[in-house]
Amino acid sequence: MNFNFKNCILTAAMAMAIPAVSYSQTDSTFQQTEDITAISLEDLMNVKIVSASRSEERAFEAPLSSFVVTRKEIFNSGATSIPEALRLCPGLFVKQMANGTYDVSIRGMDNLPTHQYNNSNKLILVMIDNRPVFDYLQGGTYWQNLPIDIIDVERIEVVLGPSAPLYGPNAVTGVINIITKNADKNGISASAHAQGGYPGTVMGQGYVGYKPSEKIDFSGSFNLQHRNRGTVDYYDLERRTYITNLDSSTVPQYKDPNMRKVYLPNPQLALEKTGVNLNANFRPKEDIKLHLAGGYNGNKSWYGIGTGLTMTQMSNNSMYGMVKGEIKGFSILTSILNGKQGVVGDLETYQYNYSNIDAYIDYTIKITDKFNLRPALHFQNSTVNDKPYTVERNELGLFNNKASMHNLAASLKADYTLGKFRFIGALRGDKFKFPEKLYLSYQGIVNFRANDKNNLRFVVARSNSGSFIYDTYAKLNIGTHPTTPFPTEIWINGSKDRRLVQNDMVELGYRLQLMENLQVDIAAFHQSTQNFIGTITQAYQVDMPNNRIVVNVNASNLDLKAIQRGATIAMNLALSKNKINIKPFITIQKTRLLNYSPYYFTPDGAPDPNYNINTQSDVDGKGTPDVYGGFYANYAPNTKWNININGYLMSKYSIYTHISAQQSSENGVFPYNEHSISNINGKFITNAKVSYQITRTFNIFLNARNAFNQDSREFFGSDLINGLYLAGINFDY
Repeated sequence: MNFNFKNCILTAAMAMAIPAVSYSQTDSTFQQTEDITAISLEDLMNVKIVSASRSEERAFEAPLSSFVVTRKEIFNSGATSIPEALRLCPGLFVKQMANGTYDVSIRGMDNLPTHQYNNSNKLILVMIDNRPVFDYLQGGTYWQNLPIDIIDVERIEVVLGPSAPLYGPNAVTGVINIITKNADKNGISASAHAQGGYPGTVMGQGYVGYKPSEKIDFSGSFNLQHRNRGTVDYYDLERRTYITNLDSSTVPQYKDPNMRKVYLPNPQLALEKTGVNLNANFRPKEDIKLHLAGGYNGNKSWYGIGTGLTMTQMSNNSMYGMVKGEIKGFSILTSILNGKQGVVGDLETYQYNYSNIDAYIDYTIKITDKFNLRPALHFQNSTVNDKPYTVERNELGLFNNKASMHNLAASLKADYTLGKFRFIGALRGDKFKFPEKLYLSYQGIVNFRANDKNNLRFVVARSNSGSFIYDTYAKLNIGTHPTTPFPTEIWINGSKDRRLVQNDMVELGYRLQLMENLQVDIAAFHQSTQNFIGTITQAYQVDMPNNRIVVNVNASNLDLKAIQRGATIAMNLALSKNKINIKPFITIQKTRLLNYSPYYFTPDGAPDPNYNINTQSDVDGKGTPDVYGGFYANYAPNTKWNININGYLMSKYSIYTHISAQQSSENGVFPYNEHSISNINGKFITNAKVSYQITRTFNIFLNARNAFNQDSREFFGSDLINGLYLAGINFDY
């Protein structure tokens, strides 16, 4: 497709919108089975949330800073993926690497520490129906590995701030819990969604549910995506420029045609993803509910993980199973996830098998109507093994090992209401395999509800990260260099006794119902994060018996401490008898880095002794924009038409990777002469979707993502983020 297609989409969208604005007749014959665009004032202002306290309540009354993105909002907005839909939520910083691949953080703390191999966010916990989805090798979430997609989502619940006492480690700065939908209509229900357009993007999803009675229901879904890169170029580190002709590259993996086939098996591809999900719900008695789920994910994606290249093609094949239930006051969850992850194209030595097991149980003890306790136990185990692709073939790769990490945790939450006050306290202890120290996390919350329209909250909380396998067990030779007089071996080594990343937060929040149709949420927060882990190069050692020089690069705690102060403001406004819904939001923050050093060398291991890990200063953190936010504006003039415009704003920020400073400056190796692409320009992205209801079950639409083609890059060495111009059809029965 060419640029003319984009013009056609925008022109057609405007043409569809004009009659929608003036069309005032309502024809009930053409209402959907479930009018996904229609919503009452009560629905707009009284959205339910569970994740804030593990109990269902109005989001307005939730004890923490928390928000919900509903299925209707996602559908109306035109978001094409779950991470893109998160740009509708206050407090989230979402950056795009390529067409369909993203990195997400809550309130920021991005790119800390700087100049590392993996620069994606590791401080949030992502769950699907309370089931953790997390990479325990290096930490973080690969969003393309989610088996579900937009069609499966009932709502997305987001909790801002440390949440480990309720959900466990890795909820360092917050939690994202994706709640999937059930077959809620008696008999057969079905929905399907397909769209395609420029550049080279096709997506299809389907869902079928069957509910023979109130006691049982079944459902299944699938999702398919194929997305091409808008502009196919590559960053050449030595030349410090983007190139399109790989024959001119200075990077051997790109220049050599044979290596290119392995490292870049499909240069045009941004994302190819397949997902299948099956669910069953059983409700034999009022106090017994069981949910069984299983599924598959397979994908190939263009992603910025930092393996010596700015971007790389990753792959994943995985299957999961889950049993969740509520049985006479007990809540239980067990899940298993097995898969194979590839990090660099078809290079087998950079692939590994993984297995994650989670088990959770809690019990609600109702002391009185206003006081309850909830004790809980949680077990988690992860295993990573790349030996079949490395050691067993006498090859060197990503990990060269098989290792496991587990933790056993116990927690207690108390919830007490006294008049207009609500007091919540939660304490959790985690015992990891390594490090062996017991880690405590906590929450202390005071809510004051003056009346139905005013809710004030004060929160003090602490959370820590999990213990990642790579940081613990790494023992790998990343290369032998033919230096004089002996060859030099470089080894990366993990540490079993390091301290885990810890975040302490104080928050003051206020929710106000100014009018029946207007809500405002304000939260001011202060966060202090420490115990960051970096890889530090030690002094070289001469191994005379083996005629070699050994350089160790050890995973070590840093003196770095990040102090963040900020505020998030969000508004929810309904107008014109709820035909118009406007939700603007903004986060303003400032991060200060104490004891910061970009030089990861011990004093006796540094090429220049004036630049080492002790060369420290206090500087402003640049990894998170000072300002980011967006808006959602929806207009449904009648039951046939729906017009939505939404946007996302981010001011400038910077990303420093382990390769962003490798090139020497004019004055020598130090100080660093950072690549200019480390500095990311701010931008404002506008999205628009216009839909028309043809019949009760069929809906057609035009969808423009980044409609004005604000194509600046959003990650170090990533793709130009071109506009995405789509047309599609939706079926609901």
